[in-house]
Amino acid sequence: MPHCGKRVKWRDGSVSYLPDGVIALAALIGLVVCIVLVAALIDGISSPSSVDQTGGLDLPDEIKKPDTVEHYEDMTARTRALKRKLDADTELAESYIKAARARAELDDLEKDGH
Repeated sequence: MPHCGKRVKWRDGSVSYLPDGVIALAALIGLVVCIVLVAALIDGISSPSSVDQTGGLDLPDEIKKPDTVEHYEDMTARTRALKRKLDADTELAESYIKAARARAELDDLEKDGH
């Protein structure tokens, strides 16, 4: 009795027969998958701005819409000014501490001297 379809020989020596209908169904499914992939690719390319799309990621606003260069330069200048102010405040606090220690040392010398 002749078999219609494709004869498949496996490594272990066994033989299977695929009917023509199964082969046609597999080819049809493959064609549909290819059409869907091509349509998705074309839709992705034809989007108005693929750069703005984040793919559904929840990114911070700084990354989604970065500020201007001037904004970051202004923030840098403000940070440097704040550092200078803190350095000056630190020097002032250290001088007060030195003065307080010197006064305490003088007071101790006066107590010992009397």
